[in-house]
Amino acid sequence: MTDIAVYQPPATELDVPSHRDIDSWINVVQDVIKIANVIYDTPFVPDGLRGSAPAVAAAILAGREMGLGLMTSLANIDVIKGKPTQNALLMRGMIQSKGHKWQDVDVSDTRAVIRGCRKGESDWLEVTFTADQAKKAGIDLGKYPADKLYARATSRLARRKFADVIMGMPYSAEELEAGEAIEGSVTGTAAASEAPKPAASTAQ
Repeated sequence: MTDIAVYQPPATELDVPSHRDIDSWINVVQDVIKIANVIYDTPFVPDGLRGSAPAVAAAILAGREMGLGLMTSLANIDVIKGKPTQNALLMRGMIQSKGHKWQDVDVSDTRAVIRGCRKGESDWLEVTFTADQAKKAGIDLGKYPADKLYARATSRLARRKFADVIMGMPYSAEELEAGEAIEGSVTGTAAASEAPKPAASTAQ
């Protein structure tokens, strides 16, 4: 009896790199441009990129450096005010896909409290973003305040605890769309059950 050989599909130039290679786009850029010229004005391209083949190509290449496929990049990466951005859903998905821990502590129409812990570590970082903070920042929470608060808390936790996962992107798409220029007030603390409380001090 002969052994059954497992079929291995041939590698293509558009394969997403298995490691971070900042020059790997050089080998595929011409093919990416060809694809961008075909799809740049289709419904598969988000409004912020549609109509611009160079912007579509840039989004694809940006996603490729993060290990994302072409369609995933177009669905979740946008260019706002000249900056490539990820949406909060992509940030969370990338963090969880790397095996890091994520917990929703309290998510409501008035506040979002979430916390994260890096894989192999025990220290949790907790982040809170409230409706009051959104109001002070001029953020319109619209009909789905819980979702918008959760998105803001997500991007802040991602920046503070998982900057390497989101490739150091400073703002999420949701923040730049709302015209936010600086971070809102965020509470970052270790989990109460795991962090020792500091000794009380007496003012002299």
